[in-house]
Amino acid sequence: MQFDTNTKYRQNALGHLVPEDKIDKTDKKRDDLVCELIPEAETAAAAMRDFKASAMKRIQDFADFVALKCKAPIGGVKGNITLTSYDGSLRVIRAVDEFISFNEKMTAARAIILDYIANLTKGADTDLAEIVSRAFETNKDGHLATARILALRAYNVKHPEWRRAMDLISQSIVVQSTGHYIRFYKKDGNGKWQQIPME
Repeated sequence: MQFDTNTKYRQNALGHLVPEDKIDKTDKKRDDLVCELIPEAETAAAAMRDFKASAMKRIQDFADFVALKCKAPIGGVKGNITLTSYDGSLRVIRAVDEFISFNEKMTAARAIILDYIANLTKGADTDLAEIVSRAFETNKDGHLATARILALRAYNVKHPEWRRAMDLISQSIVVQSTGHYIRFYKKDGNGKWQQIPME
């Protein structure tokens, strides 16, 4: 197929080259708008990524400075940090969240706990039995409720089987990924913290 070199073409969604004079004006204006906005969005996203990376580094540099001043060990981007301006009107929060799952040891821990609960004498701590039962419920996707299971470790049960199960729970934790977040706040006229939207 021969193309007129004096004619302007645009490629459609099927990969065909269509002469511009055959394309509806609205379609051309839509195409122009989208093709202008996407590079601008990519530039803005890159600038935001650069800013967040810079902000994270500066916060970590400050944390290292404080650790050095206090003669404490320096190391890695770990833990949540809240920084507040001297006048108390501005705040920056760095949050580090770990996303966890459980390995096969959780199955053993569950069996030990349920056996322990089943062997409790009549009239014993039914509240604990209810808490344990709910802790091992799964959501609609079949996943265990992480927070509920980890909360079991806070109960001060002395029984050796319970302690063994809690040790297994600790050993079953697998960190899947770590998320780093940074949030900025400013007090409004009423003294309430308002988050500065970053997206």
